[in-house]
Amino acid sequence: MLEAMSAGCLVIGSKTTPVTEVLKHEDNGLLVDFFNKEELIAAIDRACDKRKDMDDIRKRARQHIIDTYDFETICLPKHLQLIEKGRIESVTPIAKKPEVPVKVETAAPTTRTEPVAKAAAVVSPPVPSV
Repeated sequence: MLEAMSAGCLVIGSKTTPVTEVLKHEDNGLLVDFFNKEELIAAIDRACDKRKDMDDIRKRARQHIIDTYDFETICLPKHLQLIEKGRIESVTPIAKKPEVPVKVETAAPTTRTEPVAKAAAVVSPPVPSV
C-alpha cells in the first residue's frame, strides 16, 4: 500500500485499523467497508470512470508518503537513533548476578613418594533439589 501510494497510485483500502492509520478517505485514498463488495465495486467504477478527478487524491497520497516515510530524512535517522539507543543500553551496567556456589572435589591423596605433577579436581555446580 505504501509503495503504491509513493508511486502515485490511487489506493482503495478497507476501513480497518491498519489501513486507516495511513489512508484518509477522499484525502489520500478511498476507503470502503471491509465486508461490502458493492461499495468496493462502486469505488473501483468511480476510480476508472473519473480518473482525472482522482489526480489530486493520488498527488496527496504520494506527498503523504514523502512527508511521513521518506528514507533519508525520516526513516534512516529514526533507525540510527534506535541502533544508538540499543548500543548505549547494551553498555549500561546491569546488576551483577549472584554467584552460584561451586562444589570442588579433589582427588584422594596418594601414598606415592614421587611428586605428582598436577592435582586433579572435579568442578560441578550443585544439583538443584526437586
